[in-house]
Parts: sequence; C-alpha cells; structure tokens
Amino acid sequence: MLPQASARWQPFFEGWTSGEPGPWENSTPLSCFTGDGRVLDVCSMQFLIGDSWVEVRIDGPADNVAESDEAARTAVMPFVESIRTALEPTASAPRFDWGDTTAGPAVLPTECEGFVPEATMSELLGQQLVYTWAPKKGGSASRGAADDFGVPDCIFGLPDSDSARGLLTALPRGQWAYEQLVETRMKDGADISFLALDGLGSRDAFLQCRTEIFSSCSVHLTVDGHWLRIDVSNESSADPVYGVSELGAQATAYAQAAAAGVLSGR
Repeated sequence: MLPQASARWQPFFEGWTSGEPGPWENSTPLSCFTGDGRVLDVCSMQFLIGDSWVEVRIDGPADNVAESDEAARTAVMPFVESIRTALEPTASAPRFDWGDTTAGPAVLPTECEGFVPEATMSELLGQQLVYTWAPKKGGSASRGAADDFGVPDCIFGLPDSDSARGLLTALPRGQWAYEQLVETRMKDGADISFLALDGLGSRDAFLQCRTEIFSSCSVHLTVDGHWLRIDVSNESSADPVYGVSELGAQATAYAQAAAAGVLSGR
C-alpha cells in the first residue's frame, strides 16, 4: 500500500490497463493464472482508494476450486472486496506517510553492478550469471515509487537465457514499510528467520523460502533506511538444480553483498 500516490497511479492506470475496466473506478481487473487443475502462481489486482495505491497479490489461492482462471477469480474476489471495504474509512495508509523514513547517507545505486558485480554474483551463486533485462517500470506500487528515484530492477540469469535465476528490487527510503511488514507478520504469529548480516541490525533482514509449487527463496532487508528484496530460484522449475536450502544460502549471500554495495555509497 503506497500512500500519497494518486499522481503516480494515473500514468500506470492509463498505460497498463489497456482499456479493460476493473470492478470499480480506478481499479484493474482481478487477474488469476491457473494450470494443471491448481493455481500455478498468483491472483493480483490494483486499485486507488483515496490517495493510496493498493496492490493485492495472493500466492496459491483457492487450490480446491481452481479448475479455471474464472473459478479462481470467483473464489478470491470476496477477499479483495473485504480489503477495499476495510480501507474505505481512512482511504490512506493508517500509520505511515510515504517517505516517513529518514534515510542514512547511503545512496542506492542506479546500476545493478553497483549492488553486486556480475563476477561476485556468479561466484556466490555457483554459476556464470549476468544481469539480463529490467521490466518496464510502473507495473506495481513499489516499482512506481522506486522509479521516481531511478533505481533499477536487477534481473539476473544465465547468459543468453530468457529465464531468470533471480531478481533484486529496492524501495528507496522504504524502511517504514519493511518495519510494518515485520511487525504485522510477528503479530500474526509468523516464524520469521532473521539473518545476521554484516553492517545490519538484528532485525534488519529475514529469509523466507517456499517449496510449493516450485522452490524459491527471498531475503528482505533494510539498509540505511532503504528496503531491498532479493528473490532466487532455479533457472527452470522443470529442472531444479538447487534445493531450497541451497537457494536460501544463495539468497543470503547475495543479500550480504548487496548490503555491502549500498553501504559503500555512504
């Protein structure tokens, strides 16, 4: 949820919805993707309420009714509607204003090599890897915010491959959002695996992994007031070279290197 974002929302809404209407004014359609009789990835939807840009993403929803995309949408839509209804009284983020974090002296790199050089990345992940391409900005609330600061999305994979091994995204001055994420998960009883990374506090980074439907691991970390997320998976879910423990170690190693890259910009 990105507060004070109505100006950022409009270019996204005009350029990305392709004229397909959502269920409400200033909303995208609810999109679900299913396959092989179960939800393969996500349902997602975005909408503006008041001055806040809300992005809802649901991994693995409604497995028991996902014979089709339409069945998944029917199952998920009441949940999305309940989120919107809950937000209507305030129509803005309830606790934080955008940019509430006072960032440290470190400036986020404007090139992926500034986070982690390709040679270092290849050594840490055990394969020759290169930064391949960056998605078009503005496709989500976090990317819309990051684009204002010129921060790249860093996708990396094998040379000459169309598939990705991983992705780094960054939200400048986003520590407020990271802290809210941790606080909410702990309140809900989530078992958070905090990481001890050089130069960071004891609650400044955590690892999460999943094995369904394919193995992948993510590290969230806050560095000098900025929020970084690193996702690492196999090049292809059909050819799992690395198990979840190896992916977790790779994501952690990349996160440590990325934190060092940011801190070097002080």
